[in-house]
Amino acid sequence: MKKYSNNVKQQQQQQKQQQQQQQQQKHSKQPESIIDHYFRIKPTDVYVIEGDNTELKCQINPDIDNYGPVQWSKDGFLLALIDLDMPSTIVVSSF
Repeated sequence: MKKYSNNVKQQQQQQKQQQQQQQQQKHSKQPESIIDHYFRIKPTDVYVIEGDNTELKCQINPDIDNYGPVQWSKDGFLLALIDLDMPSTIVVSSF
């Protein structure tokens, strides 16, 4: 009986892991080809020591119509609004 309960627990854990993987896939980044289409300079992940500044760079492809406002945010907080005709660089201090 104990072996059966271990198998049930393992199956439940596997199902939970599969559900988590499916959720992550749903919320994954857009395919690179779409990102390449919108950005002339793509934003990238940056790792920085807490308390240090970091520089983030991005530029929208000017040939795209109706791309909406460009803004920088961190954890949902607005950091800056950007002039669409200029390459965008922002220096961020870690909070």
